[in-house]
Amino acid sequence: IFREPLSIYKNPKSFFEQGGTREMEAALEKIFDRLADEYLHEQQERLLSSLHEGTEQVFAMVKERFERILQANYEADLAALEGGVPAEVLEEILAELEKQA
Repeated sequence: IFREPLSIYKNPKSFFEQGGTREMEAALEKIFDRLADEYLHEQQERLLSSLHEGTEQVFAMVKERFERILQANYEADLAALEGGVPAEVLEEILAELEKQA
């Protein structure tokens, strides 16, 4: 990858006095720009992938939590509808609540 830029150096005089340094600098800059762009693109892809995976994990956790809450609420509502507590007790509780309000 560095063969072409290194071939610019033929001898010290031409390299330092006749603009060889600028020519090598330009050639190396093209190479390093391309390498840097490739590296940044790869890192961007890794970051986006990690972000996507993390978002999916958080969404799954939130979904699972809501499912547990809904299941608990459903079971509580079902138990209330099935009874289990005599109507007289419920009427007494209602009367006490109305007194306090």
